Amino acid sequence: SLETMARACGRRGYAWSMVTDHSRGLEVASGLDREGVRLQRKRIELWNDQHGEDHQLLQGLEVEVIIDGTLDVPKGERLEVECVVAAVHSHVDPDRDETERLLRTVNTPEVHILAHPRGRHFHHRPGLKVRWETVFSACADAGVAVEINGFPRRQDLDSDLARLAVDSGCEIVLASDAHAVPHLEFDAYASAIAMLAEVPRERILNVKHADEFEDWLKR
Repeated sequence: SLETMARACGRRGYAWSMVTDHSRGLEVASGLDREGVRLQRKRIELWNDQHGEDHQLLQGLEVEVIIDGTLDVPKGERLEVECVVAAVHSHVDPDRDETERLLRTVNTPEVHILAHPRGRHFHHRPGLKVRWETVFSACADAGVAVEINGFPRRQDLDSDLARLAVDSGCEIVLASDAHAVPHLEFDAYASAIAMLAEVPRERILNVKHADEFEDWLKR
């Protein structure tokens, strides 16, 4: 539950965390529809009223990138959450150049973060074929951060691409991709990738205070 995850984050010493359940477009993950997002927001507001001084929650939503680069959640609904995290989970063809697909996504004004950009999954799919210099430059121009995902089956971005993203001017978010309390330890994998890539601390958004991160979201 949201409250179980929040308490676990607090025990790990985190000052804040962001809830990023999947949108309805990813059926395998039982994604949230608009009403589900609103109900979750009420629970987050209640948590922050009662516990926010110890551990603050922010609301994000991991929206599905459709094959043409558009998103599965309409603009009006995207504006209702604090942070829109865009990610590819389907229609991954390793032989097809997906650069234009991702360019359309990162140039969508309501998108804040591009999650696990390659979309790779060990022993399942190799990930997207993309001209990464072009996509990362577009992210930097649009102010879209890119994620280093520490989940062991992803490790995406890897250290080489993370270094390229930083060299292209991107800001970075480290993520455990936790779906349960034990997964929170995967932050260590994301941190290790960032260290291997020599990502400067000032480029990592979620080592900042919550109010600084919220200011970035608004900008």
